[in-house]
Amino acid sequence: MAVGARRAASFPAAIVRSEAALPLGLLAPTVIFLSLLILVPIAQAVLLSFQAADGTFGLDAYKTMFNDTAFAESFRNTILLLIAIVPIQMVLALAMASANGQQSFKTADEAVGKVSHALLQSSAPGTDIDALLRSLDRWQGDVTHTRRDGTRILVESSHVVHRAENGDVLGILEINRDITDRQRMIDELGRNAVDLAAAD
Repeated sequence: MAVGARRAASFPAAIVRSEAALPLGLLAPTVIFLSLLILVPIAQAVLLSFQAADGTFGLDAYKTMFNDTAFAESFRNTILLLIAIVPIQMVLALAMASANGQQSFKTADEAVGKVSHALLQSSAPGTDIDALLRSLDRWQGDVTHTRRDGTRILVESSHVVHRAENGDVLGILEINRDITDRQRMIDELGRNAVDLAAAD
């Protein structure tokens, strides 16, 4: 999913380096929730590791762990697993990001200052997105974008206009989610249904 902020005095809006706090404000609740969800259990687990069965605090649990002969073997196996798995995961992640990167620009400077519709060669036949944003301040629908390598993909696009108190356009939050594979599956299921109906 690609998230972009574009701001201009009039439509169509150009992509800029957004200093507005709107995108961060939208992400903040999720980040705070996930941080608490992860950090609180970790803190509780660390605290419990120093607590003995009688409720006192000390290093008895760690002494028992380090003196256990199985600990050294388990620790060695874990390190070997990390050495083998982490590089593979990094290579796969970079390969997938490179293959699936919707915009795939080398630097942000390649996108800053350009109109997003022109940059991604957006296509939504029969829909005037900018006119709808002027009147409704929001729009959601399917749009065709073009990757850097020329591949056309289908994205589910949502736009929300952010205005000042006097009504001036401060920016447009645009969120795009690649649904190419999902649409391909839907089309395939439709064809299969037609074939089954014809066979009957």
